[in-house]
Amino acid sequence: MWIPPDGFDAGNDGRSIRLSIDLAIQRLAELRLSEAVEEYGAGGGRIVVMDCQTGELLAVADIDRGSAETRPRLRRNRCVTDPYEPGSTFKPFIWAAATQHGLATPDETLPTPSNGPHRTTFGRRIRDAHYHGPTTWRMVLVKSLNSGMAIVAERMKRDVMRSLVAQLGFGKSTKCGIPGETIGIVTSERNWSDYTQTSVAMGHEIAVTPVQMAQAFCVFACDGRMPAATLHARSGPRPVVPTQIFTPEIAALTRSTMQRVMTEGTGRRAQSDLYTMFGKSGTAQLPKAEGGGYHEDRYVSSFIAGAPVLSPRIVVLCVIDDPDRSLGKWYGGSTAGPVVRDVVDSVLPYLGVASDRKDTMHVSR
Repeated sequence: MWIPPDGFDAGNDGRSIRLSIDLAIQRLAELRLSEAVEEYGAGGGRIVVMDCQTGELLAVADIDRGSAETRPRLRRNRCVTDPYEPGSTFKPFIWAAATQHGLATPDETLPTPSNGPHRTTFGRRIRDAHYHGPTTWRMVLVKSLNSGMAIVAERMKRDVMRSLVAQLGFGKSTKCGIPGETIGIVTSERNWSDYTQTSVAMGHEIAVTPVQMAQAFCVFACDGRMPAATLHARSGPRPVVPTQIFTPEIAALTRSTMQRVMTEGTGRRAQSDLYTMFGKSGTAQLPKAEGGGYHEDRYVSSFIAGAPVLSPRIVVLCVIDDPDRSLGKWYGGSTAGPVVRDVVDSVLPYLGVASDRKDTMHVSR
């Protein structure tokens, strides 16, 4: 091909980019997720491992075992493209905000029901997986009581909850660098109702991506600040995060309360023998692909945790899509929880973090 002398521009070398993904962490995350998807007969699974101090994505894995009709999902990374309802893993955000605004104190006893659904002021029936009777606000989070979350959500102004959702990065792109990212689903201000208010408090009527969820959960590890998720390795000093979402005291209080989730609540099966963890499980009904509504016996099970408690280094989120209920395990704490624990137990030693468990308590697995 003939080119005139003045028609050629020499190329310039591109600059090098170093990704934050650690191949060893990615490999073990994929392996453990694959084992869980197979064990629980699930339709698929997703896992995110994030450095909670810098926002660096250390591992992002997506496994899909769907039918031929769902195979197009294999062409995208569902950790950033496919939102899901987080269920009870969303409760810590509302719990922390309500506590910070003085709408409830940790030791306040709420009139949660003893043996049947709670009825809101507008007539909605709120069910709990287990009924405990009147319970403190602290134990509402530990025991994951929908009724207690609904009671306090009705005390919160709508604009306060909507502002919190926006501050945490839901309904907008994280700009982490993974192609095809979507923003999730957040009900508009015009359509935000009393029903929405109580639903969002329980992690329903809101859809988030796994990367969004991991990024937001870092606020409990970073004194109430949220680092920006990134696929690029950080260099130099820790980036400044300007938005203070929770006070350091509220972040620490919520973190310590979630530590009790691991010992007294739905995270018992996910507790580590090596590291103290703070976390939360979620079990949300699977939306129907057509016609609206939810399946009565199909779920999206998830678990999210950070570790170690006093000096958090990583946040790990695992989502198990549609586990086979006939196998007897479908709750987030019993399906996704052990995956998170095993990843924590593998990643922290690899990163040089010493065990901080001083007790010799036997943990049932």
